[in-house]
Amino acid sequence: MTTRYFSPSCALSKYSIKQAFVTFTLIALSPFIATAEFGPQRIITGNAGGVIEAASLDLEGDGDLDFFTADLGADQITLHRNNGNGTYSPSAFLEGLNNPGNVHAADLDQDGDLDLVMVGSGNITPFGVFGSELVVARNDGAGNWSIAYTNTNVPGLWDVTTGDLNGDGNLDLVYCLGGSFDQIGWQAGNGRFGFAGVGAISTGAATGDEPRDIHVADVDGDGDLDVLACNYLSNDLSLYRNNGNGISWSRQILESGASGIRKVVTADLNGDGVLDVVRTTVINGQLAYLPGRATGGFGRKRIIHTFPTEPTGGGIFGSDPLGPRGFDVADFDDDGDLDIFSASEVGGQVSLHENTGSGVFSAPTMITNAASGVNFIKVVDVDGDEDLDVVAVSPTTNRVTWYEQLGSGNTEPFALLGVDIDDQRIRVSWPTNQGLRYQVQRSTDLSRWLNVGTSRTGTGNPMTYLYPLNAASPRKQFYRVVIR
Repeated sequence: MTTRYFSPSCALSKYSIKQAFVTFTLIALSPFIATAEFGPQRIITGNAGGVIEAASLDLEGDGDLDFFTADLGADQITLHRNNGNGTYSPSAFLEGLNNPGNVHAADLDQDGDLDLVMVGSGNITPFGVFGSELVVARNDGAGNWSIAYTNTNVPGLWDVTTGDLNGDGNLDLVYCLGGSFDQIGWQAGNGRFGFAGVGAISTGAATGDEPRDIHVADVDGDGDLDVLACNYLSNDLSLYRNNGNGISWSRQILESGASGIRKVVTADLNGDGVLDVVRTTVINGQLAYLPGRATGGFGRKRIIHTFPTEPTGGGIFGSDPLGPRGFDVADFDDDGDLDIFSASEVGGQVSLHENTGSGVFSAPTMITNAASGVNFIKVVDVDGDEDLDVVAVSPTTNRVTWYEQLGSGNTEPFALLGVDIDDQRIRVSWPTNQGLRYQVQRSTDLSRWLNVGTSRTGTGNPMTYLYPLNAASPRKQFYRVVIR
């Protein structure tokens, strides 16, 4: 992202709302490299008992995101409806779900809106795991929900996701069972909330010990979806290659000795067109990836960062080690490569690891160290301003918070066409190049920048931005134009 500055100083000591003119002084700024800028912590909820995970979707189609949280301490899924003014209204969405640990959004019936798949992990006792449950809720697109499917024969259920494993065009359910069951299973969907019986991708000793996280992707590039699994107690990362139509599977251990492996996703980090495998391990504190090869194999592990760890206090039941658990991958700065956002339970840190090109990452930039016990993050445009913000989940404080992206990238002086006051509005004009996207940002102190309006695509002709003035308008304002 290239940021080109226009920075007028509004001499508003002589300004009143009724005045038509004001003198502007243009400040020439030297080129510099700006770091990633994120705003202060904003709270979606501070009362989500033992919250483990969150999913977001726009329920009303009004352009802002609502959130569903898996609240472990309350045994429920909670809806936090966006009021459109920076506040959220909570309400119970699904009660009585025993130890909810996962909530996943997907369009299961292909009607254009997102449905929900929810996990109740149940209770672990000396006699086994009881009360595990998988629940599917249908969204009719008009704000009405109904329970469309329930499966209670999922003992030790840890994680669930969706994907079309058999290539029939419908999303299937894919999940992992831990405890004494150690199974990767799937159920074929028919696109109408009907699901077949469980098909075992792997079961028993052939699975590894305690699969706690799974991910679905075409890892080997053969046109069908494969499954990756983190085996937490046997400390290995397994790939289950789909041999076609989800009928038979071949297991390959991609990494052994991955101490406390906890989360896995795929992404092309080095830009070679082949998926890489990214994972975290909470015992030895690593965020690392295995570079994929066009031949279907993988290169040596590349450690992105090593985090501090503690021996206890983490996980759904508080008995696991603390370390890096959640992370997300996204191109936050629109520079064409994928960056990583990480969560460190120790120190409550959310950090950005910027990809400097070809899968090489800079030292982490801390977004916050106030997300106590953070174990899940998601990168998503919370406020609808066309850039990516960061959502963090902290079970130790019962909080779901978010951090607004304010601006980032290279900056250099930018020649503007003009600035004036026009009918109680500040009018900013600048030249454009065809095809480039432009975003106006405003600051009162040259340190915290806010997007104003939405980004627009240049046509080669000048553009104008009008900002209304009122009694609450800041007495000094600075503007810059960002080229995305």
